[in-house]
Amino acid sequence: MPADKGFRADVTLLAGTAPHGPREVVIDAASAEDHHIALGSTIQVLFMGPARSFTVVGTVKFDGEKNLGGTTSAYFDTATAQKLLGQPGFFDTITVSAVDGVTQRDLADRLATVVPDQTEVLTGAAVAQENSDATNKDFKIVGVLFTVFAAIALFVGGFIIWNTFTMVVTQRSREIALLRAVGATRRQVLRSLVLEAVVLGSAASLLGIGLGVGVAKGLGILMDAMGFALPSTSLQLQPRTIIVALTVGTLTTVLAALVPAQRATKVLPIEALRESTPGAGKPSKRRAVIGLVMTLTGAAGALSSLYVGAPMSIFAVGLLALVSGVLVALPLAVGPLASLIGVPLRLRGLPAELAENRTPDAIPDVPPQPPRR
Repeated sequence: MPADKGFRADVTLLAGTAPHGPREVVIDAASAEDHHIALGSTIQVLFMGPARSFTVVGTVKFDGEKNLGGTTSAYFDTATAQKLLGQPGFFDTITVSAVDGVTQRDLADRLATVVPDQTEVLTGAAVAQENSDATNKDFKIVGVLFTVFAAIALFVGGFIIWNTFTMVVTQRSREIALLRAVGATRRQVLRSLVLEAVVLGSAASLLGIGLGVGVAKGLGILMDAMGFALPSTSLQLQPRTIIVALTVGTLTTVLAALVPAQRATKVLPIEALRESTPGAGKPSKRRAVIGLVMTLTGAAGALSSLYVGAPMSIFAVGLLALVSGVLVALPLAVGPLASLIGVPLRLRGLPAELAENRTPDAIPDVPPQPPRR
């Protein structure tokens, strides 16, 4: 702990005094509270060698927080720190401040002419950039995982939107056919559905931004409750974040709705006169093979990355292929699952079998009733 308070940055004494001498130590306030360590208590501090005893003379906080992400901290005076953690009489780092009118670059250039060889002089901005780069490197895998999950979320979201718009168009086939019958062109039908997708995508994206802010605040509260508080500024919601979220959400919705909207333009006016529209056919065998191959390939890639040591890029591609394969093959499982769920329903007679949504061929024939006179 520097003797000059100006060099302690955000580390401030919460209670007690700064350490003086080889037997005094200052610790973070969270450790003192969690382990009921009062000022004047004797604690053991473990170094590379044997543990040593010190007397707690003070506690510190970090810009209002009582610890740094749940870690423990111990502070000594300069001579004790050099003896225990470094080399007596030597410093690893020396922080220097400039008088008014001298820039960081000018001060660094002046110091570079007088410091010993093999000593590096850096500005505060350069040190901050180095620390930022080191932190980003350490957490690079986290960014990769979040990017993969974001891509999967977009893919799944687009698939759900496509499926939803397909059902909407199917349900509104007679309505669309009636519009065609009264003079609406294919371009007008396509334009109305795309406009509907734009409105829904924009509204859902705004809702997502609001939920994201709520989740961020909730995570902060959760971290504080678990003792992993970190000094930070207020929640940052930059304009670019809103713009990117709205753009990506709206474009994903529109692109996913284009295929169903194109199908809607092919609805003929004569469809308005039909009692019902034909249903969809059964999933093809080719779809089953493609889904199975994608699922097995994706699972193999993800497992090889987790247990064989393959690069994380293989994990990302494998996870995406696994999800895609499941989505492709999922319609094939709907029939067996419906039959399994309908087993107990069959005991209740024909209405239950109809509720099971089975094919007409599977429904038992009902003998016709004689006409009444």
